Amino acid sequence: MKHGAELTTAFVDLITGIALIPFVVILLKKRGGGLTRKWTRLLAALSAAHVGGFVAHAFLWPQPAYDVYWIFLYAEMYLLLVFTADLAFFKAAGRSPGRATAIVFLCVMTAAYAATAVSNFFIEKDIVIFLFAAALVGLPSLAVIGWTGAGKRDVSGTLILVSLIPQLIGLPFMFAQTGVVFSSFGVPFDHNGVYHVCLLITLVIVSFAALRDGDGEKTVAIDPET
Repeated sequence: MKHGAELTTAFVDLITGIALIPFVVILLKKRGGGLTRKWTRLLAALSAAHVGGFVAHAFLWPQPAYDVYWIFLYAEMYLLLVFTADLAFFKAAGRSPGRATAIVFLCVMTAAYAATAVSNFFIEKDIVIFLFAAALVGLPSLAVIGWTGAGKRDVSGTLILVSLIPQLIGLPFMFAQTGVVFSSFGVPFDHNGVYHVCLLITLVIVSFAALRDGDGEKTVAIDPET
């Protein structure tokens, strides 16, 4: 059996997945333009990924089934990086990336995903490749979104920059991955659990930034930039 049961991480993931749903619903009701749709897509994917994380961490799995499940979960996680980078480009340039840029980036992400999926069966710390991809793509993309908004005196940009603080605090715990950090009311928090708490705080702040962007987007007609 695989020791997949990490209850602290599991329930923080579940709380995160549920917490993002109201934000997705509000954004859907706005029926905004390209920026609102990109935020909606990203938050919906984040919610789905965290519910998937709950399933992965809440139960004890047979090793083969656990490895196969993570292949699909990694696909969702890399898709999140693609959505985040696409949103960052849209915020900075006011449009979606060109076809050539998009193809190159997708090829890089696909190669990273393939390496992660293969290593999943051979290397104990199979998530390391994704962690580096997240650090190299996800965090800089959030920084771009934040700086772009802040430069326009947009509250959403400031919120994004603030959301990076808990991420930077949680980053060392994300890479450590093992060991009990502390125990609260008899509930052990390992490194992964601490990082996921930091991630929850970040994503709630990011979600409020998404709502601000949705409120500020003047384009309500469907545009070609998706």
